[in-house]
Amino acid sequence: MAPRCYCSGASCTNRWRSNTTAKTQIEQLQARITQLEAALEQSRAQNGAPLPASQDLPPAAISNNTPTPLFTGPQNNNIISRLCQRQWQLNSDAEGQYKFFRPTSSLHLTESVSLSVLGAWEESPVTDDALTIDDIDDETQSHLLDLYWHYQHTSLQIFHKQTFLNARAARHPKYVSKTLLYCIFACGARVSPRPAIKAMVLPEGDDDLDDNQPHLIAMITKHMEEELKRPRITTIQALLLLSFIYCALGQDTKGWLLTGHACMLAIDLGIHKNLVTPTGAPAPSPEELVTRQLTYWGCMMFDRFWALYLGRPACLKADGSSLDCAPWVELEDPWEARMARAWATLVKTTGDICEALNSEGCTLERLEQLDGQLQSWHDNLDESNRYRKDTSPSVVTMHLQYAAGKILLHQPNAKFGSRFTDLDSRSSDSRRQCVHYATEVARYLQDYRLKHGDGSSLLGIALHCIATAVTTLIASIAERGSDKRALELYSLKICVRTLSEMEKSYLVARRVRKITQLIIRVCHLEKEYQSSHDLPTPVSTDQHDCPDPQIDGGATMQDPSLTGSSMFAQAAMTSYSPFSFDELMPLSAQMDIFHTFDTEMETGQRAFSGAFG
Repeated sequence: MAPRCYCSGASCTNRWRSNTTAKTQIEQLQARITQLEAALEQSRAQNGAPLPASQDLPPAAISNNTPTPLFTGPQNNNIISRLCQRQWQLNSDAEGQYKFFRPTSSLHLTESVSLSVLGAWEESPVTDDALTIDDIDDETQSHLLDLYWHYQHTSLQIFHKQTFLNARAARHPKYVSKTLLYCIFACGARVSPRPAIKAMVLPEGDDDLDDNQPHLIAMITKHMEEELKRPRITTIQALLLLSFIYCALGQDTKGWLLTGHACMLAIDLGIHKNLVTPTGAPAPSPEELVTRQLTYWGCMMFDRFWALYLGRPACLKADGSSLDCAPWVELEDPWEARMARAWATLVKTTGDICEALNSEGCTLERLEQLDGQLQSWHDNLDESNRYRKDTSPSVVTMHLQYAAGKILLHQPNAKFGSRFTDLDSRSSDSRRQCVHYATEVARYLQDYRLKHGDGSSLLGIALHCIATAVTTLIASIAERGSDKRALELYSLKICVRTLSEMEKSYLVARRVRKITQLIIRVCHLEKEYQSSHDLPTPVSTDQHDCPDPQIDGGATMQDPSLTGSSMFAQAAMTSYSPFSFDELMPLSAQMDIFHTFDTEMETGQRAFSGAFG
């Protein structure tokens, strides 16, 4: 009888003690607990963690709807269990090289008997010729390494610098190889101010690389073929750098395929998984853990840059959660660690942008979500990674990529090429955003030139950023939709000039410049472009935040008399002719979309006069 009925003496019409609601809820909770424990056990088993002793639950706690995990209970470590009840794991071959192993993997990929039964392996001794480079003198090697550390390492970080240097000094083959050394030298030679050294990687004129390879390319090809017979983590790193070199040479397909090879080899060696050593193997060193993680995120970065550059799908899936526990937070150089993390998070977001824009079902809501994600990355940057005029080359390149990402996100809704009467407030705001970040790209390029010299030392990442800004600037100028026309022409000049400077070290930049100049002519902008005057440096109203959409263009003109002249010398700008076309250009798949402009120049400009006249 219910308490209320008992006190009043009334007959009880609701037999609350026989109500099964509470009992049902308890059973449902117990079933849920069982399900969560099973999921936890499965996760721990996959990560190689020991499973705690489980407590028996009453039969009532088991629900018919609860899925039964395939791998339950503690995993035995005897040879029969490892052969027949296999989960993913990292096994070691006869030479101690880790390999990724899954339940469906063939038996020949399992760990070596010598490791699993007889004990730990010993590394093979290093021969005198293994790391000796006789064709480049010591002074030149130091020069090339310095260039690599300064201009490329912290932008495209694929290995731990100190671990690499220690291994090279100790002649330890685990973290350094001849192939990797030659690749690093080639990356440095690309931006060297010494013509003889630059010629070691960049061909003279339009020589066919297959017929007459530059010295460093030939040496890389020779040693890479040998190293691929017994690949290791340095092979992955060398493949990534070699793909970068072929991109600079304009051989996009070969470069993209090399990055794909590196990503597949990364999976083969299991660097995309946490390192869990087999029984009997020595525990991994902190250097190995950091090297593996940096190499994996290096693969992810190169993969996504190629996906963005060529509009291709990415090979690797980025797990954002692993960024929180990545071992680069423990690097000796805090700034280098912050740069690695900032680049990794930016490139992950860039990959999401690329995937969204290249998909058939892209929505404005998804782009707005990614825009907020990209803005959050910028707002949460460490102070040392924020943009300043005197900042390092890697920080400049990172902010160029950020600005290009903003343009890509807003370009679809900016509706360039449409009638102004068709634009709503959201489209008008997207146009302002695109133009603002395009002029920001020009500002970054000019600051870079004043601090670090001309654009020949820029990475290829900047080429895509400049091309993205150029298309926006030309569209805005041609449609005469902004009262910041003079600023846009000035910014366009900076971009074209930088492309011309990049030709010294990035051959495909010549073709991008040629296409840019061709579009300027087709859009009837050549006369205005050549007659425009140089203007003071465009300065954002707020270097850290996106401009207010109500602020027209979000940029002002800085008075050189107040801060010191930072504009290009008038003579230098007027003496440079942006329309000196080259007859022979290296082909690049990235700009093949503009091949129709060649036909347009022959048949007339009727299609464009209607749109931009």
